[in-house]
Amino acid sequence: KLGYTLAGPHRADFSIHCSNTPVREHLSRGQLKLLGLSLALAQLQLCSKSGQQGLFLWDDWIAELAVKTQITALELIREFSGQSVLTAPSEHWPSESTKPEHMFHVEHLDPAT
Repeated sequence: KLGYTLAGPHRADFSIHCSNTPVREHLSRGQLKLLGLSLALAQLQLCSKSGQQGLFLWDDWIAELAVKTQITALELIREFSGQSVLTAPSEHWPSESTKPEHMFHVEHLDPAT
C-alpha cells in the first residue's frame, strides 16, 4: 500500500534476545553500540570475501564509549579494507590512537549573520 516496506533485513530490522528477553534490556548503551559495530563489521567482512568492498558509516562514534573501548573499536575498523566515515560532535580523538589520514570539520553558521 505504501510503496515501500516498513520492516526487513534491508532496514537492519531485527532483534537479538537472551533468555527470551531483548538484549537491550541487559546491555548498556555502550555495549549495544559495540554489538552494532560487531554486526556491521562482520557483514562487511562477508562482503569483502565475495570480492566486494563496502562503506562503513558510524555516526557519533565516541558517544557512550570509554577511551580504551574507542581505541579498540578504531583498531577493528582499521582492519576493514573498505572506506570508513566516522562522525563526532567535536574534534575529539583518543590521544593513544593514530589520527586518520583525512578529517573534515563542519562549521555551524549563525543564520542571523
